[in-house]
Amino acid sequence: MGTAYFSRKDIMLRLCDTICFYDGLPYYVQTHENSDNNVTIYRFADVERAKNGMVVDYTDPKFNYKSPALGYFHYNKKDAVYVSRLPDRQQSQGLNSRVLRLKGAEINRYETYYLTPEFEDMLLNRYVGSATAFNLIASGVSKAVPISRNVALSQTRRGLIEVFFKGRPVACNFKSRGIELYDLKDANYMAKTLASHGIHIGA
Repeated sequence: MGTAYFSRKDIMLRLCDTICFYDGLPYYVQTHENSDNNVTIYRFADVERAKNGMVVDYTDPKFNYKSPALGYFHYNKKDAVYVSRLPDRQQSQGLNSRVLRLKGAEINRYETYYLTPEFEDMLLNRYVGSATAFNLIASGVSKAVPISRNVALSQTRRGLIEVFFKGRPVACNFKSRGIELYDLKDANYMAKTLASHGIHIGA
């Protein structure tokens, strides 16, 4: 999709071992020398065994190497990690661990978290609702649960439910007083944003 690269070396530098989209779904991309514009793409579950690969032309309109929308993913189904892209795009065009910034749980930099079903859920904007998130935390199944790319719920050490927005804490459920915002500077915007996620200030 877009302008052709200058050389095969350039294709390998920018697309090899990255995540790109094909026909609306995320794929892991591998490139090979002397194969013109072709790349091999794999669904995440097939990468380790290198099975079910599909050879496509990266100039195909269905192939999209533009950076997708990022946000929270449910790391190991236990925690919420906020993902953003580093501004430098001189190397990889697609997504991989070298171009991603993480905020939340500690993750080993060699871990292929970006090839998990949970990361795919984030890329495809698939999230549970706030009621399900509250239940997962209350039952001890998860420490934190994302409910959208921008919003996640987490349990504090005191057992309270804290609300995070793009990696920063913005509100907390103080039980007897209900959910309160920490910072009132952008209170109206934040209240509307959280309400759209089923989280109501004072409730």
